[in-house]
Amino acid sequence: MKKLLLTDLDDTLLCTDKSISKGNREAIEEMLAAGHYFAICTGRSLTGGLKVAKQLELNRENCYVICYQGNMIYDLYHDKVLYEHTMNTADAIDLMGKLTAEGIYNHTYHSGELLIPKETEEFRKYRGISGDAYQVFDSLEDLKDKQLYKVISIDYDDPSRLQRFCDENREYLDARFHAFFSSPYFLEFIALDSGKGIGGLKLAELLGVDRSDVIACGDERNDISMIEAAGLGVCMSNGHEEVKTHADYITKRDNNHDGMKEVIDSFILMK
Repeated sequence: MKKLLLTDLDDTLLCTDKSISKGNREAIEEMLAAGHYFAICTGRSLTGGLKVAKQLELNRENCYVICYQGNMIYDLYHDKVLYEHTMNTADAIDLMGKLTAEGIYNHTYHSGELLIPKETEEFRKYRGISGDAYQVFDSLEDLKDKQLYKVISIDYDDPSRLQRFCDENREYLDARFHAFFSSPYFLEFIALDSGKGIGGLKLAELLGVDRSDVIACGDERNDISMIEAAGLGVCMSNGHEEVKTHADYITKRDNNHDGMKEVIDSFILMK
């Protein structure tokens, strides 16, 4: 029976220095040779996901990227988008206005680009990681005809402000968005009918893989939906404590010591 492995990137598949261990790489090669499916499932943009896929030499059959927190599925072998889902634009614009009014930097994504209000230090530091193309918009009104995948707010200096924003706007947010931390400094927002879990199960449906044969691995709170959605949800041993409470299995090895190889060997190759 073919399995589908969904994996987060940072601190899950990748080591802390953003490299991939020899053991993890070899295990992926072995599972693909056995005919199983492999999908990167990331909050990064398509550009960011494709960059890592190229680094890992995954532009081949049975390999996919699920990006924008589950809102786009891309077939790496056939070089095409299989599925995409966007936010309610008016809701996204309203949210960005509220964040800006609180002095919290935020930006959004459209058609492979970052859309930013201005070039701030937060933006420069973030783009140093993502490498995405970008455009500066003059007014939130400029976004009203755009299809937006997600909104991200960033605070490197005082990330507690992000939690306060959530706490103080809980009713408003719960009615319109999934809000979650993808790192201690990034608070992200997506539509209620989206997420890594929904994107992962959509790919399983397209591939004809039963939910019981889906394995999802992650470490951060934005991974919870796919960990809960999968037949087997895995949290890395280095993962956030909250995430561990949602997992069926917690790895013995961390992301720097072949944690993904442990999952592949134990639950896909059955070694």
